[in-house]
Order: sequence, then structure tokens, then C-alpha cells
Amino acid sequence: MLSITSRAYEQFLTARGYQWGERSRHKSIPPFIMQADLDSIRLFLRHYFEAEGSAVRSMRSVEIASASPRLMQQLATLLRRFSIWLRVTVKQKRATNGSGIFRPYSIGTIGGNSVRRFLQEIGFVSDRKQQLLEAICQTVSNTNVEEIPASEIVADLVRSTKLPIRHFGMNNTVYLNGSQQFSRSSLAQVVTSCDAILSGEAEQHYRQLPPSRWINQTLQAYTNLDVCRISRTRQQMQNLLDQEVFYCRIESIESQDYEGWVYDFEVADHHNFVANQILCHNTVQLITLLLHLQEQSALEQPILLVCPTSVLGNWEREVKRFAPSLKVLVHHGDKRSTGKAFAKAAKAHHLVVTSYALTYRDSKDFESVDWQGVVLDEAQNIKNSESKQSQAVRQLQPQFRIALTGTPVENRLSELWSILDFLNPGYLGPRNFFQRRFAIPIERYGDTASLQTLRSLVQPFILRRLKTDRSIIQDLPDKQEMSVFCGLSTEQAALYQAAVDHSLREIESADGIQRHGMILALLVKLKQICNHPALRTEAAIDANFAKQSGKLQRLTEMLEELLAEGDTAPGALRDRALIFTQFAEWGKLLKPYLEKQFGREVLFLYGGTSKKQREEMVDRFQNDPQGPRIFILSLKAGGVGLNLTRANHVFHFDRWWNPAVENQATDRVFRIGQTRNVQVHKFVCTGTLEERIHELIESKKALSEQIVGTGESWLTDFDTEQLRDLLLLDRTAVIDD
Repeated sequence: MLSITSRAYEQFLTARGYQWGERSRHKSIPPFIMQADLDSIRLFLRHYFEAEGSAVRSMRSVEIASASPRLMQQLATLLRRFSIWLRVTVKQKRATNGSGIFRPYSIGTIGGNSVRRFLQEIGFVSDRKQQLLEAICQTVSNTNVEEIPASEIVADLVRSTKLPIRHFGMNNTVYLNGSQQFSRSSLAQVVTSCDAILSGEAEQHYRQLPPSRWINQTLQAYTNLDVCRISRTRQQMQNLLDQEVFYCRIESIESQDYEGWVYDFEVADHHNFVANQILCHNTVQLITLLLHLQEQSALEQPILLVCPTSVLGNWEREVKRFAPSLKVLVHHGDKRSTGKAFAKAAKAHHLVVTSYALTYRDSKDFESVDWQGVVLDEAQNIKNSESKQSQAVRQLQPQFRIALTGTPVENRLSELWSILDFLNPGYLGPRNFFQRRFAIPIERYGDTASLQTLRSLVQPFILRRLKTDRSIIQDLPDKQEMSVFCGLSTEQAALYQAAVDHSLREIESADGIQRHGMILALLVKLKQICNHPALRTEAAIDANFAKQSGKLQRLTEMLEELLAEGDTAPGALRDRALIFTQFAEWGKLLKPYLEKQFGREVLFLYGGTSKKQREEMVDRFQNDPQGPRIFILSLKAGGVGLNLTRANHVFHFDRWWNPAVENQATDRVFRIGQTRNVQVHKFVCTGTLEERIHELIESKKALSEQIVGTGESWLTDFDTEQLRDLLLLDRTAVIDD
């Protein structure tokens, strides 16, 4: 046994950096302990928890408190070295120094599997605490992992009635302050209490109590009750209770040695949402799931996969490539089967692939089949919950649902709600409730508490990986993004100024929806002018065609360099380029111009391109060493679902003013399978609204990144003076003839 005097003890700790005399809220663990070996840290933690911690049997946890947030953070860091998670919260407690004042304390709690790890790795010194810890670990855990998002609904009810919370079957406010969500039983108790209030039973019981000031206040609250409001809220809560279990029951637990992220891709009777930013091959993940079901003899009914028309063929090819044992039916085209013939054909296949448009047109056919699962590829296509295709897919009743997307939020949080509501109807509440509780506080006021609550609600359903993740970035080459600033030709400048002057006069005298529509129309017109005057006036593709547009002049120069450098390289290493534009009319003009300019074939894919032509274009661009090296795509038709990793240059000729949409288009190239560095060129006309909005949208990227984008509709809220400042033409940016 080691014995030292208090003086020696003081010198020992002082020599190792311990600060004596610090107030309790400033205390910390000395560096020599933080940097010690595992055995020394284990010894320190065992004795520290013996002195300061306690085993709480009623909570099945180990708890420790400190006035020092830093010390608690250090304890959490040390415990993580043993794979033990210390959950830290801050609460007001009475000081233990005799002053009796209330002050904030950091409360550390070790629960769940971490308690068992604590017993195995650390433990207590005294027999009493150690035996209590062992008893806690032997207690059978409750495997009903369930939360119902009703806190806001009940909190509003309590506030509006002014009744004490115990009249609603609650003993404290944990369900109302956001620290804990309702379980099925606790919410059922609130519903039962509402029934007692509505029937008058609760008030009658309360009137039998001895009179007091508090009883009189409560009786006055009963007199002023809004019975209709209570009844409506009661029905809302009952609707939540009538839904399927929000979380699942854990049937068994098995320990596995593994390093890295582990995902249960599909949990029985539950629904998942994949937001993988396009790099993780949602296609392959889904095919892997189907193969797993097939191997387990669990693929008993067909799976319906809904995707954009442009990727129907891609899904068919990828399934045949990775899972030739799966039978695939592509439901598309004039010769597609209908009625009983379709139902029979669907049941004879493992996977049925169709487009979003057909889910509405052939809705009766799809509803006639018992689907084991419904999968939405590019699930942002149902972001408008009121659209016909969104309503059609919601009518289907499969055993499970999965949504795949790289952009869960493009413009507004209501899009995220629409996708989650498809997967788990009612989970985030009605749309109006979601707007009040989350969308407005987060989008309008930047409410971080609401953001954190929303994130915690959606995370259990989202498998999300980003290119910035360490496990992913090592598999990708570099991507360089650059803005290409171009001037306006004199013709463009004249058209631009005339359009601004004319439209602002009309906008100034308009209001409401008409004003919004006029602003959006003006923005489209100005973007077309910034591209080329030919989009607003007739123009021949002649020697002067490029001179009429500053952007086209710069694009021509850059493509000349790209093609010249690549011509001397082997076919597989030749530079190839994608050019994205949101205007199909511009693509139809740009294609013949570039073919004439460079004497080589240029591909062009837009909404009017047939499925067969799309597949041929993609195949030639991707796989033919001597194939076309320039591919023009309309942003909407070619910005999703395609794999075009043979390109290493991406040109955004005009801007969508939505970072999520532009990034998704870029990710046709920058994804797993890309072996070369990628250069992204974003064209901007200087001295115009394009340059000013280019700066504005940088601040708008945060919303999409925090949850799981923006369009141009937010510009319609500008007043006339703000619009004039935004649209003002800087004459110094005009190119001299």
C-alpha cells in the first residue's frame, strides 16, 4: 500500500500541472492524466467515480455531476477511450458548498450498453456501489424504442387551457420542454385525461377538493375552456396513436467486431430515406438489398421502383450487370401492358421499373398489385406533396418504402417533409404543423434549437454520407470549381437595359401573385439575354454568332483549348466536357454552332429526347473511345440519374440559382468511378444580376447542408428599389466591339 503525506501529495500534483485553489466551476483534469496510458486512466476513473459518482438503480444508469463543464467534457473524452458514452446535460442545482444558491451543474449520465461497458472496463472501488452496478446491468432492458412527436401539440393544449399539467396525466414537464418525446402509453394517458375533461368528470372531481387560491384559479380555467379546440387536439393525438409504431422493437442483440459505419438498410415494417449525395451509388445499394432479400427467400412480392424517365434504361442495365438473377420489368412506352395483363406480368418479376409520370396515368394498375416495397429514385420528384405523381405514390400500400436522393432539400424544408411523410405518414405531423414548428423558425429566423430537434427526428431514417467524409474522400479525385466571368456584347447590353426599364415600370404598378409572376418572367428573360440575344431575337448561326455573346466567346475559347490538348492523348484519356443549360432552345442553337465551329459531332440531351436516344448517347459518350467529346444537356433532363464519369470538365453555361440542383448536375461526373480530376466552370455575366445573385446564393447554401438550396422564387419578395439595385446594368462590363 502506498502512503504519502499531504505535502508530498501537493508537490506531486503541482509538478504535473494541477492548479490548486481553482473554483469548482473552473476545475479540470491535469494534462498528465489526460495523456496517460489506458491502465492509468482506468485507475483514475474508477476512483473518481467512486468519490463523485453514483449508480442509480431507478434510472438504470451511472451519474456524476460537476460545476465545471470542462471537467465533464474531459471525463467524456477519457470514457470514450473505453467505448463508453457519457451523455452530458446542464441543470440548475443547489450548490454543495453551503451557500444554498442555485447554479448550473453539468450532469453526466452513462446508460444503456455503456453501463455494461463501464462495469467491464472501469467499475467502482466499494463493494456496495459495485454490487448495485452489477444489479443494474442484470436488469432486462425495455426493447420498445419508441417516440411520438406530440410535444408541441400537447404544450399548446396546456398553454391554451391554463390547466395544471397533472390534469393531463403528466407529473412533470419533460414531455413539454423538448427533452423527451411521448411514448405510446404516455400519450394515451393524455388522451384519456382529455376525455375526462371533455366529459366534465375532471372538473367535478376537482370541485370536491377543499377550497384554496390555487383551486379557484383552476376552476376558473375550467369555466373558460375551449371545448372545440380540446376536442380537435384530442383527435390529433388519437390519430398519432392509431399509426404504426414510430420506432421498432429490438428482438435480439449480437456483438460484432467491426470498425466503421454500420447501417440496417431495411428494417421490417419500417421505411428508410437515403440521401447519399450521389457518390455512394444508391443504385448498387438498392440492388444489394434486393439480392439479400432473394438469398433469404424473403422476396415474396414484386418491388416497384419509380424513377425519372431518363434513367429507366440505366436501372435496367445496372440490375442485369450486378444481379442477373433478378427479373426486371420496365413499364414504359406505348406497348406497356395494362389491367390484368400488367398485374400478371408484375407478379412474374422481382422488380418493376417505371417513371413518375406513369404512376399517375396508370395509378389503377399499380394499385392492383400487392407490392412488397416501393422505392423512389431521385425522390425530390415528390417534393410537391400536392402534385399528381406525389399523390399517386402515396396511395400505394407496400410493406416497406425507400427514398433515394442526393438532394433532400432543394428549395424549402417542406420538400423534406413531403419525402418523410411518404415514408412514414404523419411522423412529422401535418404539413401546417411542420411549417409552424420547423420550417418558419428555421428558414426565416435561423432557429438552431428547432434545427437540432428536426435533425434528431429525421436522423434515424436517413442514411447519409457526404463526399467530405473521410471514408469517401479517399475514393475520389480532386474537384476544382471556378467562376468564369464574362462581359456582355453591346447588343446584349441594349436588350438587357430595355428589358429592365420596361418590366420595372409594369412591376411597380402590380401586386400579389401578378407581381411575383412578372418578376419571375423578367428573371428568365434576363438570363436568356445573358446567354445570347438569339434567345430573344432571331439570329443566324454565322461568323458573327459568337461575337453577339460574351459567354459564347469564352466557351468557344475554353473548348478550343480542351479539344486541342486532348487530341494528342489516348482515347481513354482525352478530355470530355458536359455543358449544362436550363434552356432547351439554347441547346438547339448551341449544338449546330459547336459542330460547325469544331467540325465534330456534339451530343444534345433534353426533355424531348426519346428513351432509346438517351441510352445511345450516354453509351457512346461513356464507352466509345472515339465517341463525341462534347455533351450538351438540359439541366432538368440531364441533371439527375445519369452516370457520365468519362467527362472531366463541367460547364454551367447559365445558372439555376439553386446550389443543390447545380451540384447534382455536377455529380453526374464527380462520383465514384471518376478517376480523373474534375474542373467545374460556372459562367457569370459581370455587371448584371448574374454577378449579384452569384454572391447572394453563397449564403443560401447553408440550409441544405444543415438538414440532411434555393430557387429564384425568393427574389420575388424584393421591393421595386431592391429589384432595381439587383438588376442594374454596370456599363463598364460591356465588351467593346
